[in-house]
Amino acid sequence: NRLREHRSHPPLTWELAVLFAVTMARWGRHAEAVAALLAFDCLLRVGELTRIQFHDVIVPGDARLGSAYTGMVIRLARAKTGLNQSVSLENPQVQSVLHSYLLSKPFLSGDRIFPFHPASFRALIRSVADAHGLRGIPYVPHSFRHGGATFAFQRGARIEAAGKSEQDGLGARGNR
Repeated sequence: NRLREHRSHPPLTWELAVLFAVTMARWGRHAEAVAALLAFDCLLRVGELTRIQFHDVIVPGDARLGSAYTGMVIRLARAKTGLNQSVSLENPQVQSVLHSYLLSKPFLSGDRIFPFHPASFRALIRSVADAHGLRGIPYVPHSFRHGGATFAFQRGARIEAAGKSEQDGLGARGNR
């Protein structure tokens, strides 16, 4: 399997991530639209996205963080790099979209917030790209992660911090 030629997948810009999300929402795929923005902002892998449960989302005022913390955090029960990691949402617009989405549905604590499979998300991304004349560009779910990391780096984030998660606690995006 390692002898196979690796195919590189390009990063999405913030503007394209928003375009993809808006298109998904217009097509009635609201969960996927929110997931796309979250993947970009938090540098999430598709497997991490599809495993997020309602109780993994920590909103402002949540007793688990205390009153001093005013942002949103996603706990990643299992990530590629380990267990019980977390990431903060940096973009207030993404925080607002996620919070509105969570309030729009009657989630129970253990419910997955994105009820789709990675394969269907990949197919949807290809359909959105095709609809916007981007057929020849091999965008995949990981393109949101790559795009988010590029976006953060261009704004001064340390490259060695990108993509790392803080274990056994809640950390900022720069630690993931």
